[in-house]
Amino acid sequence: KKKKKKKKKKKKKKKKKKEIGEGEGEGEERRRRRRRRRRRRRRRRRRRRRRRRRRRRRRRRRRRRRRRRRRRRISILIILI
Repeated sequence: KKKKKKKKKKKKKKKKKKEIGEGEGEGEERRRRRRRRRRRRRRRRRRRRRRRRRRRRRRRRRRRRRRRRRRRRISILIILI
């Protein structure tokens, strides 16, 4: 019987702690990137909202016409009675 070779465990490299000055600089860059992304998203949302508003206005106009027709029918029924 052949002896099984033992697998060597890989040592995890310890991350060096960055100096306080370096860490702050990186944080600022990340924040700036996030802000840019948010602005782009807001612009897209505004465009979508405008389209939705136009559709809603059309629907409202149709509903108003229907209401007027109902009122006329009621008035005609009252006259007939």
